[in-house]
Amino acid sequence: MLGILLLPQDKKPLKHERFDFAGAALLAPALVALIYFLNMGLKEGWASPAVVVSYVVFTIGMVTFLVVERQSDSPMVDLKYRQEVCVSNAWQR
Repeated sequence: MLGILLLPQDKKPLKHERFDFAGAALLAPALVALIYFLNMGLKEGWASPAVVVSYVVFTIGMVTFLVVERQSDSPMVDLKYRQEVCVSNAWQR
């Protein structure tokens, strides 16, 4: 409640951005494959066909997601922030 009184209001209105359906469609299966890979690797063995396939699906999905996000007008994850100095230095530590 005190935040409403003490914090300044935003001066510029937020721009309306569209939802990134392509990014969501690529990220969701990649994350499901990653969760399956991590959960089932110990139970079934890391070299079992299902676990290896889930790792391949995750890798292809994430690479495709990153390529699509770099070209998107309204990305789910704005990769341009990675180029800023303070963010870049944080990634190196």
